[in-house]
Amino acid sequence: MSSDVEETAPAADIAAAEVVPESPSEEHEDFPGCDPVPMSWDDVLAAEGGRIWYWDGDTQTAWVVRDGSADHEVQGSRLASLMTRIALERGTDIHCFGSVYLMLRQPDGRTRRMMAPDQAVFLRPREPGRGDGIALGRDRLPDVVFETDHTTDVQRRKLGIYEQWGFPELWVDVPDAGTPSRPSGLGAGLTIHILEDGKYRRAPKSRAMPGWSAEAIHVALNEPSLSRETMAELARVGRELGASEGTTPEDDLQIRGHRRDAHRVGLRQGRTMGLREGQLLALRRIASRKFAAEFVSHLFRGLDQVEDVEVLAEVGLLIVDCSDAEELERQLAKVLR
Repeated sequence: MSSDVEETAPAADIAAAEVVPESPSEEHEDFPGCDPVPMSWDDVLAAEGGRIWYWDGDTQTAWVVRDGSADHEVQGSRLASLMTRIALERGTDIHCFGSVYLMLRQPDGRTRRMMAPDQAVFLRPREPGRGDGIALGRDRLPDVVFETDHTTDVQRRKLGIYEQWGFPELWVDVPDAGTPSRPSGLGAGLTIHILEDGKYRRAPKSRAMPGWSAEAIHVALNEPSLSRETMAELARVGRELGASEGTTPEDDLQIRGHRRDAHRVGLRQGRTMGLREGQLLALRRIASRKFAAEFVSHLFRGLDQVEDVEVLAEVGLLIVDCSDAEELERQLAKVLR
């Protein structure tokens, strides 16, 4: 498929259709790595612990993850962390829900079927559900649904259900770190599925996160610590989202506060340890929130030689304003020459 997927309105601005589709009827559901457990809907809502992936109201059966490992939670929490960094650059919040039920309801409002994704991402945060989860035909759908896959269960069953239920974008990540349950033919990598004309099509790049490629997303989710390249990509995605909505990092209270911190913290600590040393400490703290650790160490090997506190104050503004390490280095070259 070509990379220029036709744009549509953001999913968070599209209410689900009033008429919801039937879930595929099969004699036997197929969720590798899960065990069927008899459960009523009240049992599902009251369940604590175990990981329920799917529930069928017709048979009153839940499919619960067998091994109870933390693999799905790890990848989901990593995605939420990445979204936080993108949101800081955009200037407005992005909400991720790692424990939310996606529900297909009966005409009388009772839940008929339910799936639980590893993450549901809302680019324009609003109340996604009404306590019990996100119901088709009632609630706004997430912009991205994310699944970690070690056993091909997403491809074999969940993919078709997500498609039929109309979720606009699905990411499926097979982590670099394998598990005993992973089939030998299931290789690591991330796949983006975008809904077009009611059918999922594989896409090399996300529609919801402009220009973010499947390869780059997979790297960001699996590298031990965020690399310089990943940090730059997160900043780029956030800035592009902000540009389309008229927001900047200055619209985020935390980023706006960094400007004040660069001066206030430096001045306060400077009273006891010297103005210059206090500034450097404050700048390092701010830089560490935005850039990879390796780049910060490289940056301050040079800044430690700067004696002029006015120059350091200007450097502080650049650290806050620059969207990536390359831009910061270019701007610093002008200031420090």
